[in-house]
Amino acid sequence: MLKPRVFILALFAMFSTSAWAQDLRVCPNVQVGEYVYGVSSVGAGLAPAVYGDCAIDGYSAEIYLYPALYFDVGLNTVRVAAHPAVSLNPAPAGILKLGVLSDFGLANVGVNYAGNCEEVTATESFAAGEEGATYCGWYANDGSGSRLLLKATLVNSAFSNVTFAYNVLPSAGDATPVPAMPIYLLLALSALLALFGFSRASK
Repeated sequence: MLKPRVFILALFAMFSTSAWAQDLRVCPNVQVGEYVYGVSSVGAGLAPAVYGDCAIDGYSAEIYLYPALYFDVGLNTVRVAAHPAVSLNPAPAGILKLGVLSDFGLANVGVNYAGNCEEVTATESFAAGEEGATYCGWYANDGSGSRLLLKATLVNSAFSNVTFAYNVLPSAGDATPVPAMPIYLLLALSALLALFGFSRASK
């Protein structure tokens, strides 16, 4: 028969696995818009884009950039990049600060992709446009393991089935709920702790 201490360690391991599987949170207010580039006296270029309120630290204090996927129609490429709010139309509805996520990449994961992009590690910043294909972009901080995952499908030169998700604890002032321990695990842990205490007391 396993000792109570072994059961407790196993329970903690099971909870940790459960919490990690549920740790991805949806980036708020993801929207379809345009990336505005090449502004000049004769106008500006516009590229279909998707982005949300999730923002990462920029190149100086109080400068925040919004990770986005956009489609360069002229070059027929899907690209991942982070831009200031003024380069996105309409502007993001708010801001959820995710801190420093300096590594990034993008991959075409094909048609009928059903994953959440967690496995993607490609470091290219663009990929050839393919009708009906799904694209996974990511931003990460290798030191902390924090990631922002960007997923969208290219349909008729625009994006659909868009999902942005992150596993980062937002900066102060941008609170978000933290997954709580399921009640059945809490009750089981309490019972095992009591059993362990009783076992020690009876020796």
